[in-house]
Amino acid sequence: MGIKVSRQIVFDNLNRFKETLEEGKPFDLSHHLRNYAAFLNKHTGALRFILSWDRELYLRDKSDWIQIDLVAEDQEETIRFHVKRPKDLQPLVEEILSEMLSILNELASLYAIGKESSSEKDLLEHLSEIEFEQGEESIEKMPGWVGKLRRLQAEKKLIDHPPGSYLIRYVDDGVAEELSAINQMKVKTYVVTFVEPEGKISDILLLNTERGWTICRDESDLRSSLYKFHPTLLGLLSSIKDKVVTPI
Repeated sequence: MGIKVSRQIVFDNLNRFKETLEEGKPFDLSHHLRNYAAFLNKHTGALRFILSWDRELYLRDKSDWIQIDLVAEDQEETIRFHVKRPKDLQPLVEEILSEMLSILNELASLYAIGKESSSEKDLLEHLSEIEFEQGEESIEKMPGWVGKLRRLQAEKKLIDHPPGSYLIRYVDDGVAEELSAINQMKVKTYVVTFVEPEGKISDILLLNTERGWTICRDESDLRSSLYKFHPTLLGLLSSIKDKVVTPI
């Protein structure tokens, strides 16, 4: 098909849109224009599409989520998507939304043959044909990235923030060099420093390798079953979302 997605979170957002279409209808429905409400995480770009009965579901922390609208408009023999959103979003979030729209519009150009025969639900039946093509992920553009920072400096930045707040920092403590030598591959080390529920500030050591992102374990052999790899850093952070919620 030739459509590629470069970020796991974009693919996840598309799948959530598909699941929502299977569960219910858009808020505003007309013959040519359909409006799908969603909550957008301002830090990660994650989308949660909402139906009429769960509008407040993701508004428990209003500082993290904002409502946006995905609009599908019938045009000549196709469907065109655009998003109504604030203008002051973080660059990473803008990139995620833009890639999602690009994929939806590519699907529409390929499969929306006519207004009467195609729908958003029909288009998203082709999600399984999309190829995941991971590009070079720039950690410098990640929400929460603070560069090279010592532990004490990280604590000072996080001390007054609520549980789940986190930052990502670079460390150079010899672990990367040791693991690189043992495993015969390039390994980089980073730390996510976060606030626990009781206010304690903790660290998780992250490894970036040619196999993907993983959490460092008490095992030097990265082929061990202890290691679970994720294609992106966002994917890894999502796996520990009970600990890391809001980047500062």
